[in-house]
Amino acid sequence: MNKSTETKVIIIYNYNHIICAMKAASKLEKKIIIESPPNAASYMGPLFFKKLLKKGKSLFPTIKYIEILDCGNDTGLALEAIHHEINLKIKCNKIVLEKIKNICKKKGLSVNDTNKKKLDLKHVEDVYDECLKWLNN
Repeated sequence: MNKSTETKVIIIYNYNHIICAMKAASKLEKKIIIESPPNAASYMGPLFFKKLLKKGKSLFPTIKYIEILDCGNDTGLALEAIHHEINLKIKCNKIVLEKIKNICKKKGLSVNDTNKKKLDLKHVEDVYDECLKWLNN
C-alpha cells in the first residue's frame, strides 16, 4: 500500500480533536483511525468515547473511520468496549489476551492491531491544519 492511500492514525483527546480529524479526513476523502490516548478507557469510558465518535460522525456522515480505545490493563473496560463494538488496545497476560481476541473476532472487532506512526494531538495548537497535513502526506 502506498503512502497516499494508507489509513493514518490520529490520537484524540477531546471533542474538538475528533471534529477536526473527521473534518480533515472528510475534506481529503480519506479513511482514518481514531485512537484514544493511553489508558483513556479508565477516565473516558467506552460509552463516552463511542458517543463522541457518533457525534462527529453525525456532522460528517460520509467519513470512514476505525476507532480504537486504549483500555490499559483493565479487562473489565475491554469487555465493556467490546459490548459497545469498539476496537481496543489492552495490556494483559497472554491467556487473557487470547480470550479477548477470540471474543473480538466473533464480533468483528480487532485488538492491538496498529503499529503505525501516529499523529498525537495532545500539544497541537492548530489541530485542523495539522490533521490536514498529516492526512495529505
